[in-house]
Amino acid sequence: MSEHAPPPAAKGLASSSNPGWLARRATSIVMRRLGSARVRDAKRRRAERRRQRAGEPHRIEYFHQVDDPYSHLAAQLLERLCTTYDIELVPRLSARESGDNAPEPELLAAYARRDAADVARSYGLSFPAHAQAPTQDQVLLAERILAAADPRDFGDRAMSVGRSLWSEDKDGLAALARDLPIADESATRDLTESGKQRRIKLGHYSGAMFYYAGEWYWGVDRLCHLEPRLVELGALRDAASAPIAVRPEVDPGPTRDTGRIALEYFPSLRSPYTGGSYDLATSLAERSGVKLVLRPVLPMWCGGRP
Repeated sequence: MSEHAPPPAAKGLASSSNPGWLARRATSIVMRRLGSARVRDAKRRRAERRRQRAGEPHRIEYFHQVDDPYSHLAAQLLERLCTTYDIELVPRLSARESGDNAPEPELLAAYARRDAADVARSYGLSFPAHAQAPTQDQVLLAERILAAADPRDFGDRAMSVGRSLWSEDKDGLAALARDLPIADESATRDLTESGKQRRIKLGHYSGAMFYYAGEWYWGVDRLCHLEPRLVELGALRDAASAPIAVRPEVDPGPTRDTGRIALEYFPSLRSPYTGGSYDLATSLAERSGVKLVLRPVLPMWCGGRP
């Protein structure tokens, strides 16, 4: 065997006759194609032509999960979204996802609470800095209140419910249940399960999701992608001011660090989020002077998850 030839095992992994290699290669090609701006724009034009032919409004489906911190942030912008844009908002109460898409649910929930508090400050919204996970009884009561909400009042009611839920205001939540109509437990379970199945059918698994004409927008910090699309389609209402969710600029400030602070970055080779954030992370480290520490992690695929 030549000293430059790969060992049989390595050669097999790189061979086009290896089924695993072929699957990964095909997935990579398809994802690059689907992610191209030209393909995206063509799909958007087709979706708009279909909407116009059917005479339908700009319909946005919103999936609200009461024990999801990001959903509470999104609820605070629902009314402004409807008054700023000529849209039909279809709110859907949804249950939490379980299984392969949530491999560490408790860790994810704890992180989401901390992250939501940071995101809220950047967008002028509110979320308690040290929020605790609500109890199942509180979640069920919150769901029952929202299950009986008129779609036109969903945003205001979801905001009030979330405020009591995340600030651990049990009396406030109970008062809402007394003052507002609520659904029974059976109807509530059916409604949340229906919302969950609708979300799964459309192809997602998270709360605080906005779905418009074939594309998903997760939470308030992705509205900066949805809003220009609505403006381009002429959906901005007369005299309305847009955007309603302005993404803050990342400004490291005039003082550079000398490498004492470490920015730990956990990339995954199969993650599209890694592809979108890697250059930004390295640029931020260079501009701020912090030390960038790369900590690669195995993709979910390698852990036996899709």
